[in-house]
Amino acid sequence: MAQKDLSDLNQTSLIGIEGMSEVQALEAFFKNNPDASDLKQYVKVTFKAPGYDDEGSLTIAAELNTKYKGEIAIKINKISKKALEELDLILTLNQIVDNQDDAFAAFISANSGVASDLGEYTGVGGFEPPSFDKDGKLTVKAKDKGKYSGEVDVNFAPLAKTNLKELSLIDVIDGTVEMGNDKSGDVALRAFLNVNKDFDLVGNVKFSEYTAPTTKSGGHFTIEGINKYTGSIPVTLKQIVPTDQEIIDTIVDSGITFGATKSLDQTLADFIDGVLRGEEHDDPH
Repeated sequence: MAQKDLSDLNQTSLIGIEGMSEVQALEAFFKNNPDASDLKQYVKVTFKAPGYDDEGSLTIAAELNTKYKGEIAIKINKISKKALEELDLILTLNQIVDNQDDAFAAFISANSGVASDLGEYTGVGGFEPPSFDKDGKLTVKAKDKGKYSGEVDVNFAPLAKTNLKELSLIDVIDGTVEMGNDKSGDVALRAFLNVNKDFDLVGNVKFSEYTAPTTKSGGHFTIEGINKYTGSIPVTLKQIVPTDQEIIDTIVDSGITFGATKSLDQTLADFIDGVLRGEEHDDPH
């Protein structure tokens, strides 16, 4: 009987699968060659399993003086890599992390039930730390060699803001003449920031709705949190209580002094006494 040449068989490449065995490779080969079902008893088989980055092979060599002759090598394609984008991964984590190592560890832990080998076959492709107004972002990238391909972005919670109402801020401030004369409110704002300097308020609050204090009524303004703070608080400015010297200056400026003159560091009572007597006051200095 004439020997059959193995080279006449269908040598179509086989599809590689994860954990492929020699038995599975032969089954795939015989599926392509149903008329060669008796082949196995006449040949020697050498099998190389496929990987994600390397092809496998199924080498079939005929034994001497048997029904078949020759030798063929069937290519087994690489195992198809799994795209990270197509996995049902948890990509939004409601926790705050400030470095890429902790972010990657959190991602691996959160997705251990989806794919237990992510830590082996993926790595960090980039990290953007969170801010008070922006989520943190971790880019997870498949390693060049391994079972995965592509990359995914993982979002983390922004830094937690503190409500201004939770701080022990001093929100009642003495009104001053300078505040009353400053229509912009800058003087009052600086006073507020100064008495609350133990808190990181500069650059983290906004100032609005300013009403200047006077000698007849108090004033107020609103502080609103930005960046690291949220919420808002009203700040009260007490009614201006003028000093003796300020009252004396006002009287002198009015021109109604009945001949009295002011002196350095003079008390209001002393000046009024001079006004009532209509006499100039001797400057003790």
